[in-house]
Amino acid sequence: MGNINKKIRLKGETMARAWKELAPEDTFGGSTLAEFNDLLGRVQAANQRLVKLAGLTIEARLNRDNLHAELNRISQNVVNGVRAEPVRHGPDSGLYKTMGYVPQSERASGLTRKKKQVPAADVLPAEAAGQ
Repeated sequence: MGNINKKIRLKGETMARAWKELAPEDTFGGSTLAEFNDLLGRVQAANQRLVKLAGLTIEARLNRDNLHAELNRISQNVVNGVRAEPVRHGPDSGLYKTMGYVPQSERASGLTRKKKQVPAADVLPAEAAGQ
């Protein structure tokens, strides 16, 4: 939608220049040149505000991302600290589990064994039907 707004704004600027040069005292569509230029100025101010807000949004997102990265780093340090404290906590503690991690004693071994496949009967379907 920004592209069409840009076209409308450029068309309005072109119209204002032509109006100023060729018929500055005339009124068209119930608007004077001054009223049209006032509206055009408000459009340009709104565009400038959006550009500024877009820059602030980019800055805010970068700040948020940096804070998330710091939170992740500190969170890892905290979890590592809980696991490294075997006397009061450790990797099998309730605190570790409550933090959302799986205690070492509850972890599955990860070992999986493939099931043996039973060979299909050597009987052809026509023989099985009795033919």
